[in-house]
Formats: sequence, C-alpha cells, structure tokens
Amino acid sequence: MAFVEGAFGIAFGILLVYGGMAELIPWLRARHRIRRATGVFVDRANALAMPGRAQRSGIFQFTTEDGRVFTGKSSFSSPRGPRVGKRVTIVYDPARPKDADVAWVKTFKLVLLTPVLTVAGLVLLYIIIASWVS
Repeated sequence: MAFVEGAFGIAFGILLVYGGMAELIPWLRARHRIRRATGVFVDRANALAMPGRAQRSGIFQFTTEDGRVFTGKSSFSSPRGPRVGKRVTIVYDPARPKDADVAWVKTFKLVLLTPVLTVAGLVLLYIIIASWVS
C-alpha cells in the first residue's frame, strides 16, 4: 500500500472515530444532568442538502424546569420537515439548554450512529496499520 494512500486512510479513520466520540463524550459528561421537556415544533428551516434537494429541520420551543423558554433546531432533517404544532420530547442539559435536541434524534445518534462511526474508523485504522506492519 502506498504511503500517501495509507496516510489518507489513517486520517479518515481518525476522523470517523472523532465523529463518533464527539457526540458521545459530551453526553456522557452531562448524563446525570440531562432533563426531558415537552416541546412543540414552531417552524421549519432549510437544512443543508444535495443540490436540487430541499431538506428541512424542525425549529422547536420548550420550557426548562426553571421556567426559561428556549428555541432550538433539530439536528435531523427530512424533505418535508416536521409538522408545525406537533408536540415532541426534548432532551437538554440545564447548563447548556441551547444545545437541546429532539429525544429520538439524540437517541438515534447515540445508540446507532456513534457506534457505527467509531467501529468503522477503528476497523479502517486496524486494516491500514496491519497492512503496513506485514
């Protein structure tokens, strides 16, 4: 395997592992503070998409335990976006309520996306390093 290809592979593997851990580590640090609240979608916003494809994220509003009202944007987007007025469960850290997200989106990211990215990155790193050693 050429050195340059291996170096790019290692960089990509590290990027995958970092992508998985960047979501997990802050959540683990804040897990004892995490709260749930009922929110409502108040609007939709255009999200990044491929050219020619419209994607929309939901803009939600929720009230914290201490009565403060916050507005946030879901990290999930779809072609139509969520229905305005739909109630949704929000998870947030009282220390950083602006980083709140929809509960099922956060769960999906933590349970499925994070392990897949992390394992894919580790496997890629193992394959490249093993091919260099042999």
